[in-house]
Order: sequence, then C-alpha cells, then structure tokens
Amino acid sequence: MHASAYIALVFVPAFLVLVIHHQTIELANVLVRLFAGIVFAGGIRRVGGFACCTVFPQLFLFFVSQ
Repeated sequence: MHASAYIALVFVPAFLVLVIHHQTIELANVLVRLFAGIVFAGGIRRVGGFACCTVFPQLFLFFVSQ
C-alpha cells in the first residue's frame, strides 16, 4: 500500500468521528491543515492526491458547518 493509503486509513475515520460528534470548526480546521500538510510533504504525484488536499477537506468543512 502507498503511504497515502495509510494516511487515508487514519484520517478518514477521524473525520467521520468528528462529523458524528459535531466538534468545533476550529478543531476541524487544525485537522484539515495537518492532513493537507502531510499529503503535500509526501509530494503530490497524482490528481487524486491533489483532490484529497483540496476537495475532501472543503466537503468535510461544509458538512461540519451544517
């Protein structure tokens, strides 16, 4: 498995837990920045990696803010 797959296995459940428990937007922002920083640090080689850095965190924040 690629490193990004391991990262996804860790962060996706964390995001889902946050959504379920409706944590604060501030905490969500910290996790999104951490997630994006890890992905960028690993280097973006595919469009999928770029989407994970940009689209997914935005969707996450949208759902949390509802």
